[in-house]
Order: sequence, then C-alpha cells, then structure tokens
Amino acid sequence: MSLTLSSGLIFVLSFICILSLTLCITKAIEDFVKGLNLILVNRVRIGDIVSVNNIEGTVEKISLRTITIKDELENLHYLSNRLIKKVENKSRKFEFCPIRIIVSKEKDITEVVNNIQKTIKQLSEETNLGNAIIDDFEIYSIDKINNDEFCIEGKIKTNSYVKELVKKEIEKSI
Repeated sequence: MSLTLSSGLIFVLSFICILSLTLCITKAIEDFVKGLNLILVNRVRIGDIVSVNNIEGTVEKISLRTITIKDELENLHYLSNRLIKKVENKSRKFEFCPIRIIVSKEKDITEVVNNIQKTIKQLSEETNLGNAIIDDFEIYSIDKINNDEFCIEGKIKTNSYVKELVKKEIEKSI
C-alpha cells in the first residue's frame, strides 16, 4: 500500500510550515533587537532595582532574548524582551556591588560575616570610599561548595559607577 499526497496538500502543508517558521524567527529577531537595545543603551544592569511591565524587583540576568527579575518574595520572573513595554530603573542613584567569598568549613559563619561587615565599615570610615558605600553588607546566600568550603554571597549598596572600586578594595581587605 502506498501513500500518495496531492500536490495541493503538499503545497498547503509547506505553506503552513514556512509561515510557522517565519513567525518564530520574527519573534526571535524582535527579542534579539530589543535585548541588544537594553544592553547597549545600558538602561538596566544586573543588580538594578526596576519595574518592568509592572513587575518590580532586582535584575538577576539580562540576555539577548530575556530579562530575569527577582521580586521581594524571591519569585523569578522571566520576561521576553519583545514584550517589554515600560522600564523604570529605580537604581540609577545607586548600584549593588556583588560580593562572593569562599571560606573554609572550619571557620564560624557568624564570625566570618561579622568580619566582613567590620571590614566594610572600616573601609568606609578610613578610606576615600566613605561616600561610596551607602549601606551595610546584605547576605542573600550561604551555600556549601564541597566538604571543605562554603560560599557566602551578598551585596553592598554603593553610589553609581563605583561598585568595581568598592569590590576591589573589599576583596583586598578580606
């Protein structure tokens, strides 16, 4: 038994496939162009507090296709760049400086965190970073890396455009 398809049916199926593929590619190109715009124009950066399409939170990731926002309840919102209609950046007066410290498991976590906060306070009082550091170290995760180490991750609120200097000084001091 052989299966034969009429040329009309083949034409219709081909047309539907090409139309579907075109729509998918069009959406991908639109995501790419808007993502490129977000990144190049520097409207938002990782760590910024934003409101995008009435979703408020911290920018966790920006790619050419999507932006990821974490709200205050720790929910992650993944938005396709082509769907972004309104962006309000609430962080332009400040930035968050991410800090990631690897510590031996023999160390007391509370003591390590207290030392980090003490070091940051000393840096802000004793160096030219006094006006750069706006707020204390805020921890958002302590994770075990392996049997010998754990990682403390957090952020420090700094004035705009000095977070790399602050990070460098903190890493030198800790």
